[in-house]
Amino acid sequence: MTARSILEQLPKDWLEQHWTEYLKLNERILVTLVQVKAHEISWQQTLNRPEDFESFFQAEAKRLAKKPDEIRGFFQQIAQSKAREQIFEKHFGHLVPRDAAGNPTVTRKDLEPIVGPALQYKSEAS
Repeated sequence: MTARSILEQLPKDWLEQHWTEYLKLNERILVTLVQVKAHEISWQQTLNRPEDFESFFQAEAKRLAKKPDEIRGFFQQIAQSKAREQIFEKHFGHLVPRDAAGNPTVTRKDLEPIVGPALQYKSEAS
């Protein structure tokens, strides 16, 4: 089975069918990514309210000589990508062909038309 045949079996609105779950997961991933980054740079302020996150984005933008929207967008893109992958795996992972050892026989790159490009969070420690 190829990515094309998976795509043919996948409902066109597969993500919309699980939209509420996707939004919640996306938010949790976003918060986690920001908290990890804040910990890495020894951010001293709490991250409890939306304005706390905005302060973090502004400080990161200043530190990296970028715009706060670019920093926020970077984290949002990664969170969206990971949430989409996890929703696909949870609800439609059974469509991915596997070998006798249980390993997928299609690559992540093959699945890009379905779940989008793979985005990776690279920390300074990585």
